[in-house]
Amino acid sequence: MKKLLGSALLLALTASSVVACSNSAGSGTTPGSTITVGLMADLTGGYASGFDTAEKGIKARFDLQNDQGGVHGHKLAYSVADTTSTGAGTLSAAQTLVQNDKAFAVIGDNADGSNAVNFLHQHKIPYLGEGSSAPQFGEPAYTNMFSVTGSYNPHYAVATTYGDFFRSQGVTSVAGVGYPDAASANAVKAHLAGAAATGLKVSYTNTSLPIGSTDIGAIALGIQRSGADGVFLPILPNTAFSLLGQLAQLHVDIKAAVVLTGYGHDLLGSPPAVQAAQGDDFTSFIAPVELGTPATKAVLDAMRRYSGITTTPTTAEYYGWLLADAFIAGLRAAPANPTQQQFVAALRGIHDYDGGGLYTGSKLDFSQIGNVSVGTGPGNCIYIVKLQGNAFQPLPGAEPICGRTTGQTVG
Repeated sequence: MKKLLGSALLLALTASSVVACSNSAGSGTTPGSTITVGLMADLTGGYASGFDTAEKGIKARFDLQNDQGGVHGHKLAYSVADTTSTGAGTLSAAQTLVQNDKAFAVIGDNADGSNAVNFLHQHKIPYLGEGSSAPQFGEPAYTNMFSVTGSYNPHYAVATTYGDFFRSQGVTSVAGVGYPDAASANAVKAHLAGAAATGLKVSYTNTSLPIGSTDIGAIALGIQRSGADGVFLPILPNTAFSLLGQLAQLHVDIKAAVVLTGYGHDLLGSPPAVQAAQGDDFTSFIAPVELGTPATKAVLDAMRRYSGITTTPTTAEYYGWLLADAFIAGLRAAPANPTQQQFVAALRGIHDYDGGGLYTGSKLDFSQIGNVSVGTGPGNCIYIVKLQGNAFQPLPGAEPICGRTTGQTVG
């Protein structure tokens, strides 16, 4: 029985902007002003299918906060800019949010934020996102940057998290398939090295797959010949499902497969995908709503009320919520009418951020830089759920599962 593990690896999140007197790093907000965040997202292009719903999560979190009075007397709003899933589009989106929308901070919900990093750093704009979208999230020099999934080591530290999961599922030999870009390719290298550190055999590696390609016949044959019974796939879902389908046709017994995305109602809304993924396992960096904790119930309630989401949020929606919540946490910790520098200092001073209760394995210390392996959450932890029927079910023993770092790096 194959098991499918979805990982929100490339997720990166939203941007914040404040309507204030000016946009210089030293200027402060004014009493009672509206603080507007700018969302930098992949709304069109190759990565859109994984990121185009992020706005709903941000809207729900900000609307809830506004109904509770805002933060220090400030109401929250947001504006949106499309990256078009390209480097040039990402830089243009950041420039639009800062120069046209007078962004106080930027949160990026896009696969690759690298092209916007230097612009935002030079203008001292606070930037919240997900660590795998740009290696600078893990570099101390970029003091304006905050990863809400933990600060990934920019040299791709090796952790045993996925190796531990593979072993728990009876896997003995693993394969990894990724794209040529650094985020995908080095994620493959890091987590296969982590699997090897747990005693598993690494039998096949391919990081030359064109983005979005479903021409995977040769790769499937390579995995079959290698004898792998576990697969790590930091790639887009359509490609991953094509590959796993081909492996099934070849009668390859895959016991566990780690896939880029999948958890959420984007999969549940596709009957063919639901049928294909029965009995498969998926991951989230934050507590799945199916755990039914007070925090996840509160998120679901707010998403229903403010964004019309009545089922499991998409990964982009869920991380949109998380990034908005992290922005609010920094704003609460800052002075009542903060400058951007004061906001950065306040958020950097938070050592026990729990995502509003969504992190149960390890809290996030924003002062720690480059201490987490890409593809995991704080403490190198992940949560795992199984698709059964039309719903995800928590997987016992993975609530969450946390690995250890080995001291190795691969990038």
